[in-house]
Amino acid sequence: MVAVPGGTFAMGATVDRGYGPIDGPTRQVTVAPFHLAAHEVTLDAFRRFTEETGYVSAGKCNVYTDDTSWHIDPDRNWQTPGFAQAADHPVVCVSWRDTQAFIGWLNARPAGNTACRAKRSGNTPRPWPISATRGAAVPA
Repeated sequence: MVAVPGGTFAMGATVDRGYGPIDGPTRQVTVAPFHLAAHEVTLDAFRRFTEETGYVSAGKCNVYTDDTSWHIDPDRNWQTPGFAQAADHPVVCVSWRDTQAFIGWLNARPAGNTACRAKRSGNTPRPWPISATRGAAVPA
C-alpha cells in the first residue's frame, strides 16, 4: 500500500461542447489522506477471487465508441472486455460493487503470515514493506 497525503484542489471546469455547459463550476475539494494499492489488480487475481468466493459480477462494461459515446455494452465484461488480455494485465470492466467485494475478500485473507509474504514477493520471505513492492498486489 502507498500512503497518499490529503489535500485541497480545484475540481471541475465549465465546458461547453455545443450542447450546453457541463462539469462546472470549479470548486475547492478537500480529500482526506488514504492508502492505495501499489499495483493494479490483475485479471488473474480477480479471477481467483471469483473462483474462491463464488462472487458473480453484474458484468456491466462502460465502453466508448465514436458513434455512441459512453455506454454500457451488454456483450462485454471483465472476462470478455472486447480485446485480448493476459492474466497479468489489470482487470477491466469491474464496478464499484465488484471492487468493494474484492477488497472485502482481500482484507479477510491472512496477509500478515510469512507464507503469504513469500508468495506475494515471488521470492523468499522478506519483511512486508519490501515484498509489497515486488509485484502482485494480492496474496496467492
